[in-house]
Amino acid sequence: MKRLIAIAAISALAACGGSDKDEEIVSGTFQDDKGNKGEYSVRGDDDAGSFSIKTKDGSLNITANKSGNVKLPFGLKMLPGSKIQANVQMNQGPAGTNGSMVSFESDVAPENVIAFYRKQVESVGFKIGTEMKSGKTQMFNATRGGKDNINVTATADDNGKTTGNVIGGTKG
Repeated sequence: MKRLIAIAAISALAACGGSDKDEEIVSGTFQDDKGNKGEYSVRGDDDAGSFSIKTKDGSLNITANKSGNVKLPFGLKMLPGSKIQANVQMNQGPAGTNGSMVSFESDVAPENVIAFYRKQVESVGFKIGTEMKSGKTQMFNATRGGKDNINVTATADDNGKTTGNVIGGTKG
């Protein structure tokens, strides 16, 4: 069932987009080879898409957009002046794994992006684990309480722009 959910999620997100407004693209029910049943729904427009699935084992909701309601994990704030490139939220319900990934572009140097997020992460109780600097890329990961994880990466390009990624989640 989990493999079926993963394949459906990837296929559904690939189908998002191409319409004038947020609308249902497809929805329905399915049954796997063991008789387990579930429901799915895919919604989308040119800027955002969502995929939801419910089975007897729980639910999974994935939303993705380039603007609108950006939700960084653990209450972190966006780097001022950054431009969102991708914003993905995943939620498997109260007992499941929940997480988010935000990619952005900025004029801020990678070391300053890392310092900005490191300060926030430490202020909400995370302990820094691995830190890395390699060429034009810097990153760190951090954990809190054995369940919460976060990874921040910043990479400079040759035009003075930095691409940043903040990925975080909580194990259910």
